[in-house]
Amino acid sequence: MQHYELLVILSSKLDQAGEEAAVKKTLDLIAKHQGKVTRQESLGKHKLAYEIKHETYGSYVCVEFDMEQPQLKEVDRQFRLMAEAVRHLIIKKPVKTAAQIAEARMVQEKVEQRMARERAEEKIAAAPPPPAEEPARPKGKDQDKKISLEDLDKKLDDILKEEI
Repeated sequence: MQHYELLVILSSKLDQAGEEAAVKKTLDLIAKHQGKVTRQESLGKHKLAYEIKHETYGSYVCVEFDMEQPQLKEVDRQFRLMAEAVRHLIIKKPVKTAAQIAEARMVQEKVEQRMARERAEEKIAAAPPPPAEEPARPKGKDQDKKISLEDLDKKLDDILKEEI
């Protein structure tokens, strides 16, 4: 027996009960041809990349199953005739061992750790630099004196009169 994955895009015109009936019909079709369903998942309604049979949305259903090659050809033919299915694709999928699943999990964890580290580094790099300290001003006798507002106005008037 070979392991296969089936992706079916169901018509968006179907209501919830119609979708459930189409999924049941799919599972029954696989069982009728001596197939054994190992996983079934509804991926929800998504927009299609391009219009198919005058439809722009479809409900995606993924089914993994085991079946012999001769029966698979008949199942494929039945899906082409199924009115509820806008498109379908059956691919041969290798069966993973426990070691392969554990290795894939380790790789996924490493990728997630690296992504988290990179996000943290980006946050640090994007943070505004700390405010620069003002340079120290030399204290002289002019610095110690405070000028009143009236004196400042007088000086400004004198400067303006001189230029004119």
